[in-house]
Amino acid sequence: MEIDLFYQLQGWLFGAGHDARTLLSKVAVDQFIMSPLWFVPTVLIALRWVDLGGSWARTRASLDREFWTRTCPTALVTNWLVWIPTLSLVYSLPSALQFPLFSVVMCFYILIVTLLARPDRTRREPVAADI
Repeated sequence: MEIDLFYQLQGWLFGAGHDARTLLSKVAVDQFIMSPLWFVPTVLIALRWVDLGGSWARTRASLDREFWTRTCPTALVTNWLVWIPTLSLVYSLPSALQFPLFSVVMCFYILIVTLLARPDRTRREPVAADI
């Protein structure tokens, strides 16, 4: 829902054109404003929460210096490698096809990010499923 609303907002801000200026504007706002400030951190925190057994207390405790200086930047670079080319294609399609293509790529991207988002297993306390 968040992404669909964001795509609609971008369409309102920049139009539905497929020219280079429109595509560049959409990709730049998506990847260099929204991704570092909102998309990447929220996805990583959500995945961390799941990995830590749904405990907000353990999730908050794991959002340490390493998370913000190593995990987030690594995921952001990975995000750029996958999504800059993908969004260049997505935003060049008609509006009705943008979200479906995004969804297919997101399935594969989440598999990559899930591995990057996991905290160091040597520091992690076991959860009930581990016992």
